[in-house]
Amino acid sequence: MHNTSKINIFIFYLLVGYCFSSEIKILQISDIHYNNAFNIDYPNQWCQSSDLTPKTDLNHRYGIINCNPPIDLIDAVFEHSSKQAKYSAIVLSGDICSHELTDSLYRQCNDVLVKKLKQYFGTTPIIFAMGNNDTPTPKNITCSDQYYEFLYNKFVDYIPTNQKEQYLRNACYSQTVDGQLYIVINTNLLNPFQHNDCGVLDWLENQLSIAKASSLHPIIVGHIPPGVSSYDLKAQLKEEYQNRLFTIIKKYKSTINSLLLGHIHRDEFRLLPSEDPVVMLVAIGISPVYTNNPGYKIFSTTPNRAEGYIDSIQYTMNLNESNNQKFPVWFEPYSFISEYQVKDISISSLQQVKSLIFNDVMKGSLYRWRTVGLYDRNEVQIKCAITATSKEEMLQCTKSPTCVGLKY
Repeated sequence: MHNTSKINIFIFYLLVGYCFSSEIKILQISDIHYNNAFNIDYPNQWCQSSDLTPKTDLNHRYGIINCNPPIDLIDAVFEHSSKQAKYSAIVLSGDICSHELTDSLYRQCNDVLVKKLKQYFGTTPIIFAMGNNDTPTPKNITCSDQYYEFLYNKFVDYIPTNQKEQYLRNACYSQTVDGQLYIVINTNLLNPFQHNDCGVLDWLENQLSIAKASSLHPIIVGHIPPGVSSYDLKAQLKEEYQNRLFTIIKKYKSTINSLLLGHIHRDEFRLLPSEDPVVMLVAIGISPVYTNNPGYKIFSTTPNRAEGYIDSIQYTMNLNESNNQKFPVWFEPYSFISEYQVKDISISSLQQVKSLIFNDVMKGSLYRWRTVGLYDRNEVQIKCAITATSKEEMLQCTKSPTCVGLKY
């Protein structure tokens, strides 16, 4: 072989190595809950009147706590996040629209949100996981549900065409972006009221088997986390499905990079299954409906990283001050590794952080404040949700006979 050929081959492998080791940024946004029927006269009904008649208020331009937000808040968050980095991908972990919309308002909401995503983020790939409110009015979805086709057509520019058949069956799909595999699961089919998971868990196990054979480390994207919610102790998944999910996770622990989830509107993490956990991160919501300030997170990582992330930066908007000032006001962003003095976001680092926030009063209070501000004072319940897989485990951890968190 000529020296020139050897040099060209060396350069080729050098470039391949660089492409799969250079740092990338992933934006996670979740629980937008855009309220295109926002009505300030009904603060005790999520700011939605019974006839869904919209009404804005200049004193609450960005919405209010316990309500789903008007469009100005979505614009503020999208604009701010779009300027922070060049993203490899955007993880959109469910619940685009407000609760209990009519079919027509739901369709209008999706039209607006997809246009907003393209307006602010251009052609950046979006990894979309369906949330439990990504249908009009509360409903238990089914296998091959009609709204899978609606959502596929809305997100057709983001979901690979070769995944259409799978998506129409159960709203699951897989996609590789910049050398990183994402496996999207429809966690709505795993909730306590479902009688059929429509093959979600079989499909997930098969995808992980394929990934393992190819030495890939996928990020699993979903909406509803396992375990219990930190504010009302409700089981998030059906016990049968949660047990099977944990079995799969333990079997493929060395393959899974992490799980990125949403649903509870709080910046939290989980160490589940508690006896053999993987990196499991729960996103803060954009909607302030469950007492949180609006926020989003940016992950730094390398493609096909075996476990977790280099770091994450959390951005949180000061909703009350933004309304007072009539323009977006943001808290100082925080770095996970700087805040908790750990080397990365890995299982061992999360275990260190858990110990820290349980034993250090200041860090424990900060973890709660990062999650819900001053609105939910039940710090111990928020911390116990990290490892609790059931209501019984939560109460054992809190040493309380009942839940004393927020009531919704």
